[in-house]
Amino acid sequence: SRRKRIAVLGGSFNPPTDGYLLMAANIIHTRSADEVWIVPCGPRPDKPSMTTCARDRLLLTHLAVEATFSSSFPIKVDDEEIERDQALTTPHLLSIYDDKYPESDFYFVIGTDLLDGLHSWDPKYPGWELQRQLIVMDRPGYKPDAKWSKASNVHFLFGSASSASSSFSRAASPRAMSS
Repeated sequence: SRRKRIAVLGGSFNPPTDGYLLMAANIIHTRSADEVWIVPCGPRPDKPSMTTCARDRLLLTHLAVEATFSSSFPIKVDDEEIERDQALTTPHLLSIYDDKYPESDFYFVIGTDLLDGLHSWDPKYPGWELQRQLIVMDRPGYKPDAKWSKASNVHFLFGSASSASSSFSRAASPRAMSS
């Protein structure tokens, strides 16, 4: 039998936007993966502006997923990082999933804006970005390096919700504009 393909969509989800949910649904509808796991990060010292605690972001993400999708739709929220003292790097998180769920293959969802910097995300996992299956979402204004179009581990999924970042949503919100 075929191994389950799970797309890992990580981020701060501060807040969880409709763009993230649309992106997750598009991954399922295009059969790019069998399930999508939305994984809010733990504490992030590199993001001092993120003042919403990890538990609240997890709860908001659960509410957004439950309000948007039926319980049988294969999108779930995973809390792997929430109880940790610090956020995991993506390669570390994926290796934890490999150990916990050896019957599944984990794909990492990333935007074109972050693709070229993947090699520097964790020096303990050199070359991880070439060994993992990547689902790459289009982000306006970011064209990936040509080497990625030839990479056998990369699946481009363009034409979906691409302005999904929470920082974009916060900047565009009426509350942000009035403060």
